[in-house]
Amino acid sequence: MKLFTDKKSQPTYTNKFGQVLTYKDKNKVIGIFKKNPSILLSFLSECYPLSSEIIIRYENYFEENWKSLSENSRIEWTEELLDKYEDKWDWSLLSLNKGLPWSVDLVAKYIHKWNWSLLSSNEALPWSVEFIELFKDNWNWYRFADLKSDFFTWSIEFIQKLTPYWYWTNLSEKETLPWSVEFIEAFQNNWDWTALSSNQSIPWNDNILEKFKDKLDWTQIAYNQSIPWSEELIQKYVNYWDWKSLSWNKNLPWSENFFYQYLKRWDFSALSRNESLPWTIPLFYEFIDLWDLKNISRNEKIPWNWELINFKKEFWNWRSLPSNKSVPWDVKSIKECEIFLNHTEKIIMWMSFSTSPNLQWSKNFINEFKNNWDWKGLSENKELPWSMELLETFKDYWNWDKLSRNESIPWSLELVDTFTNYWNWNAITLNKSLSWTTELIEKYPKVNVHDLCLRKDVKLDLEFLVTHSKKLAPSISVLEILSPYISLEVVEDVLKKNFFD
Repeated sequence: MKLFTDKKSQPTYTNKFGQVLTYKDKNKVIGIFKKNPSILLSFLSECYPLSSEIIIRYENYFEENWKSLSENSRIEWTEELLDKYEDKWDWSLLSLNKGLPWSVDLVAKYIHKWNWSLLSSNEALPWSVEFIELFKDNWNWYRFADLKSDFFTWSIEFIQKLTPYWYWTNLSEKETLPWSVEFIEAFQNNWDWTALSSNQSIPWNDNILEKFKDKLDWTQIAYNQSIPWSEELIQKYVNYWDWKSLSWNKNLPWSENFFYQYLKRWDFSALSRNESLPWTIPLFYEFIDLWDLKNISRNEKIPWNWELINFKKEFWNWRSLPSNKSVPWDVKSIKECEIFLNHTEKIIMWMSFSTSPNLQWSKNFINEFKNNWDWKGLSENKELPWSMELLETFKDYWNWDKLSRNESIPWSLELVDTFTNYWNWNAITLNKSLSWTTELIEKYPKVNVHDLCLRKDVKLDLEFLVTHSKKLAPSISVLEILSPYISLEVVEDVLKKNFFD
């Protein structure tokens, strides 16, 4: 380390990252570790490039941290270190660790220790066809399909070499295989055709559909958004389609003529949710006895009006209809609904209204039904015209736990001050819309410092950490502030002084 002497400033030194730091701040960091040693142990265990020597010398301090150590990819891993603490490591976490000195010999040595399901998705292994074949009876073949495509050459030849071992359902769903007629044909007796039929990355065309029409799952094909839908295609395979599934599909070439052409084949319950139909009032009334009105209640493409709602009022889904963006709700229509609904339906309706983003929200509107709202749901609603006045007007009605979490409130120092005795301080601490500063934190002693440390967006500083040493959480934000000061010298200095007793 290089020591600088400047009469106008504190003695400084340059750390291994080239940062100029003061010895005074370094001592402050050591003081934090003294008051809250778990912070240091968390840092060392989770991300510090510990040597085998340090781990062995101070192994007693790490008794509660073997899981974190097992995840740390920056440790100077050796087979000797793995051997020495073989019974302490978390071998599942080690199986995912990309920092181990992976080799065929290492995998073979601990063949009965690894979590092979997790090991099968570790991209740091020395992958090759020979390596896979060597441990073919151990791999979780389901996991292999999750590996990035650049780890294997997903060719016909490669897959053929390991044909008996693949988990074909997962492989059939894999988006990045080199899909083509030839590729599909090469393994036509192996594919899970239901999974393959739902794969939207296949370059679907009439050639593929025709060639494999007797193998494809036409229920899944009917749902598949990547099919090049056309009236000609639907007509060609008219006797293959699952028409219920097809009725859900928004990508079909919907028109009145198309709708009427297959009128006797459609599933009207599924059609009722499909917003791509050419919806009109006459169309709705023409088939009024066929529609599923519970499903229609969710459909935002219906040309809703009060006459339509009133016409079949006893059949609507009163959980869905109040939150339908296209229904023109107002005070009058809501009051009329209350007249014909039973007690349970009213409760359901008001719960749905309270969380709806689509009502004409105003202070007067809220006041009109203040004895009806589900105030818990209302307090979570992000679309209310939130203001200091609105909070004050209904302060005895709000659910303040939910309000404390609501990120749409116009948070300000004045607002926090005004309702300081109402907030849930644990919840408000985690509210991302409140811009916490160290000054603001000092002003409110009820703030949960531990949880605040877990927020990546809050700018903490060293002085704050010193002040709240005992309450700190070993988070990324905290460790980023402390890490410039943590050197092997500091680590040894703290560990030697035995602050952990």
